[in-house]
Amino acid sequence: MLEFQKSEAYKAAIDLIAYAHRLRDEADGVAERLRFTALSIPIDIANGDRKEQRKEAWSAARENAVESAVLLDVLKARATVDDETWGSGIALVTRLLTGLRKGER
Repeated sequence: MLEFQKSEAYKAAIDLIAYAHRLRDEADGVAERLRFTALSIPIDIANGDRKEQRKEAWSAARENAVESAVLLDVLKARATVDDETWGSGIALVTRLLTGLRKGER
């Protein structure tokens, strides 16, 4: 196992990808954009595996995590996802952001 694969942030990012792929598609592609955004996060985390690159790479991961939360809010507002599904996604994003904060120290 590679070092970045051990981080809580990386594990949460992989779980977010799995979550996003279970969502149904809708006409304007918000769920598809969430899948794309979620896929970027573990790549950003892996790119920050070297300490000198971590700040920039994990900043990109954080930006993508926040964008994921916004996309989840849009899906909820449009009734594409129910409250329980939305809550599960937000919990993953929260877990991811917490893991990123811990990993930056």
